[in-house]
Amino acid sequence: MNRDEKEYLFVFILIAIIFLLASLADTCYGQEFLQWRWSHEPILKNPDASGLHCIGSAYLAGTFENTMKWWKADLLALGLGLAWEVKDGLVPCERVGILGGEGFSVNDLKMDLLGIATHRLGVVAFNYIKYKKFSFKKVKEG
Repeated sequence: MNRDEKEYLFVFILIAIIFLLASLADTCYGQEFLQWRWSHEPILKNPDASGLHCIGSAYLAGTFENTMKWWKADLLALGLGLAWEVKDGLVPCERVGILGGEGFSVNDLKMDLLGIATHRLGVVAFNYIKYKKFSFKKVKEG
């Protein structure tokens, strides 16, 4: 098993653990598990949550970029955001608290994408200003 396969397996196991923990925490009544629902909450209705999606996805993309190619890091960060939204659509917060969600939100995915794009543009700008080189990946000194 190569390094990329191990990274993808780790992410899959992490997502499976989140679903398992959510399924074990049946504490109150409300929507049943695995019944799909949508969230139509506007982007800045809760600025803290929107900012967390944006900053969190940018941070994940930057962190993943240290161990894999830049485009794989961006796709993995976006994939984790998508997996979280699928979890929000299937696991109700009324039954599991913070591990659940209020529904699948396209606006949260937009904020994830904005965070990844902002990170990538920051890398390009930094590389151009410091190294006079146009590059999407982090330039290593040396």
